[in-house]
Amino acid sequence: MKKKLVSILIAGFLAFGFFGQQFGPIVIVPGSNGSEPRDFKKLNNVLIFTASDSSTYWPRKIFRSDGTYAGTYELNSNIIVSSNDSTFVKLDNFLYFCGTQNSISSLWRTDGSVNGTTMVYGGGCGRMVVLNQNLYFLTSITDPIWGTTTTKLMKHEPLSNLTTEVYNWNNSNLLNGTSPLRVYNNKIYFYGWQSDGTTANTIQNNVNLPSLSESCVYNGLIYYRGNNGKLWRTDGTISGTFQAVDFPLWYNGITVYNNFMYFAGGNVGAGMQGTEFCSSDGTLANTNVVKDIYFGYNSSQPSDFSIVNGSLYFLADDGIHGNEIYKSDGTSNGTFLLKDIELGGTSSFYSNYYSYKQYNSKIQHLNQLYFNLIPYLGTYNGIWKSDGTTINTTQVFQIDTTRSLMDVNGKLFFAGYTPNEGWELYAEGLTADINDGTIYSSVKIFPNPTKDIISIKGERNINQSFSIFDQMGREVFKGKLTGTETEVNLSALSKGMYTLKIEGNYQPAQIVKE
Repeated sequence: MKKKLVSILIAGFLAFGFFGQQFGPIVIVPGSNGSEPRDFKKLNNVLIFTASDSSTYWPRKIFRSDGTYAGTYELNSNIIVSSNDSTFVKLDNFLYFCGTQNSISSLWRTDGSVNGTTMVYGGGCGRMVVLNQNLYFLTSITDPIWGTTTTKLMKHEPLSNLTTEVYNWNNSNLLNGTSPLRVYNNKIYFYGWQSDGTTANTIQNNVNLPSLSESCVYNGLIYYRGNNGKLWRTDGTISGTFQAVDFPLWYNGITVYNNFMYFAGGNVGAGMQGTEFCSSDGTLANTNVVKDIYFGYNSSQPSDFSIVNGSLYFLADDGIHGNEIYKSDGTSNGTFLLKDIELGGTSSFYSNYYSYKQYNSKIQHLNQLYFNLIPYLGTYNGIWKSDGTTINTTQVFQIDTTRSLMDVNGKLFFAGYTPNEGWELYAEGLTADINDGTIYSSVKIFPNPTKDIISIKGERNINQSFSIFDQMGREVFKGKLTGTETEVNLSALSKGMYTLKIEGNYQPAQIVKE
């Protein structure tokens, strides 16, 4: 009887085990470097992400995946995507992003298809926000002779696909500070300015709001950690920006849960409770340490707050079990260690490891908490799941998975690492027959999309026949590969999507003909 397991690309992959759920890699770049997929975003029931075919993981290109080999491919090989904490901005049925083509930075958008990945504005692209169903972004031009910089606030309207100028700073020195673009109270705030999206109401206000990741909106006001380390608030004006409570915050992250703000805070010193799990409603009377997790004057240093399936989860160290995952309902009695995964005082998590927004460490999937885990000692423990109870907090898949988690249409995606494959995309539900110990190999196809000629490249000599099938499953082309790289002329094929199948143990691959 044949056994079903995850798709195998390397023999050593079997050592990572199997825990009842099936996950397999979709190799984008053959070899030990991998493609380092990240910047995961959901769009129209597919996963959009960036990946690279370079050992330095740069430049990065835009990809899509539906969780199958044939449905995972590059959307445009000519665009270098700017990868950061806000790579993709969703508006209507598009994701907008900044991309560089022929050394020119431009604004692009995609609907998840090759033909639907198009340039929106070719005059440069910077930070992006959405206000009233329109996209706003900054673009800058530096004079090559005088060195002066002109910055513009631009507006893009998705329905008309028009991009227009809102405001022009001929002297960019008028823009002060380093604050991000942020929408608050139906206005855009940035660099000491605010705008409602019109030229007349783009004015200087000398307010620099904190970023979304370093603050929260609570009762209509923005709360954040001030320069003096205390809890501050602002309504977007100079007069409305001041210290709310004389209470220390030790990290920038503040999470709103059950009508309170939760954060790591408290006083450090002799007789004090240290940095602990705290809450506040913005008043001194109701700003307290919820639970002294590391009892006494020591600090449990709570971090990585997130809300999944109606509960608050975070990392903390009680001085006995190491840095582990906690669950809370916002009360002292309802705050407890979910599970001591690495037994004893060994920490299961690096503190603050998951602060990067390109990576999601905890998500809701199949009505449960799913999280990835890298122990302090580096013995990779992979994907775990929990229904919120200690007994049902169990390992799902053992592999180095310290990268993004994403649920798309009920299917789990993440970036996983093996020494032979490097960082690659993993998807739930991929299986292969491995009763005979077969090793499944992959090839690289470039350029893809293509207008006519493609090269099919493997890690070693390939002397197998191949066939190309259209979307109806009809064979439309066949040939034979010879050597490590073979050129194939597809000029006779119509525009569209095709599947390449190579004789023997090779993954099917997607080809897009433009």
